[in-house]
Amino acid sequence: TLKFNGEEMMGRKLKVVLAKPEKQSKPDRWQKDTFSKSTGSGGAAVMVAKPHRSGIPQEELRKLQRLREKLATVKSDVDVVTEGVKKLDISKLQMVDVAANLTNFRFNNNLEMVISRALARGVHKMVVCSSTLEDSQQAIILAETLPGVLYCTVGVHPHQAKSWTTENGVLLRSLLDNPQVVAIGECGLDYFRMLSSTKKQLEAFEEQLTMCG
Repeated sequence: TLKFNGEEMMGRKLKVVLAKPEKQSKPDRWQKDTFSKSTGSGGAAVMVAKPHRSGIPQEELRKLQRLREKLATVKSDVDVVTEGVKKLDISKLQMVDVAANLTNFRFNNNLEMVISRALARGVHKMVVCSSTLEDSQQAIILAETLPGVLYCTVGVHPHQAKSWTTENGVLLRSLLDNPQVVAIGECGLDYFRMLSSTKKQLEAFEEQLTMCG
């Protein structure tokens, strides 16, 4: 015996109709199949709803539209910059290396080659950076060998702040009179590695800041 939803269907006609899905402009999720049954004279109908997606809320659509407008503006700005870069005369640009660690012992045997190679590749000037008082003094001596090409900074890095004293500050301040010195550094605060106490870092940093005036 053939039964549908508990009703005997023997001798009766079964008609299956595929329901038309609702028109959705912006679908976002699938709905489950739904079934309905109706009985009439000598027959039954089974309505099977085709899976469809419901629309995206209007507020979400407005957000998407605003995002599209922002992206269009960004693209326009990028295009302007790109066109400007294309018009640059690269031959007139001068590259400056502002953090050359040339006092590092690794360059003891090939320092001249490193500097020559940098100049050959288009680096016009280099700033030799320092992290200790000893570095600062060496950086000045090195910068004086190539004036107009090499410059330097003088300063005490926060990792080395543990050895900061008033005398250090006096010596560091005197080094600033050298014409090859163009900045104070490396200096600042480093609370990640904490190789010096917070107190000593602040003391060294604040003192170096007063030298910038």
